[in-house]
Amino acid sequence: MKKHCRKSLIWIVPFLVVVCMGIGGPRPAAAAESVDLSWLQQDDACANSVDVASLDAPDWLADATDAADATDAADAMSAPAANPPKGGCSTNAQCKGGKHYCSKAVGDCKGKGECKAKPEVCPLIFKPVCGCNNKTYSNDCFAAMAGVNVKAEGACKTPKGGDNTCKTNKDCKTAGDFCAKDTGKCEDAGVCAAKPQICPDIVAPVCGCDNKTYNNNCVAHRAGVNVKHDGKCEK
Repeated sequence: MKKHCRKSLIWIVPFLVVVCMGIGGPRPAAAAESVDLSWLQQDDACANSVDVASLDAPDWLADATDAADATDAADAMSAPAANPPKGGCSTNAQCKGGKHYCSKAVGDCKGKGECKAKPEVCPLIFKPVCGCNNKTYSNDCFAAMAGVNVKAEGACKTPKGGDNTCKTNKDCKTAGDFCAKDTGKCEDAGVCAAKPQICPDIVAPVCGCDNKTYNNNCVAHRAGVNVKHDGKCEK
């Protein structure tokens, strides 16, 4: 029955066009009203089949839409950083926008790099690195968040050859540093590392070693507090 109704639409549509054109012509209104189109009414089964048929889309249209979506996604993934300088960058100032920095290979502080977006959230991993600004960061992600490349793995050495180890924040003499430790190692020794200056407005609660809940690990570190565990503190 559905097959019969779909075919009937092929000649019904042109007929309706002709009828409408006739109604719109110079013929009297009475003639238009006398046109009986009741024979066009279909039973419920046919009406339902026409509704289904009108929603059918040709396969080539769906394929074309999928292809367009895939192309758009690929273009978005391959889009370069904002205003990347030709031939690479040397300093962060060459990466416009404020949310990008000149990313370089580890140990290549004075070499060429490429503009990359600064990470907004960093993992709760304590793996100290020495930045090209001679400051220690909890891990390479926090260094990148500050727009700083990594000079070497491990904490920066002190001018006297020390290893910057600490027990509490009071042991860190450089302004802006705190005694960074691995997650859950509140009572262990750590290394003096730079506090993050800017943190994202992302809610991923962590419980600090001071038994206070912070919106995310970056906010805790900015306050000079290490992370006791992921999630809110238990009351």
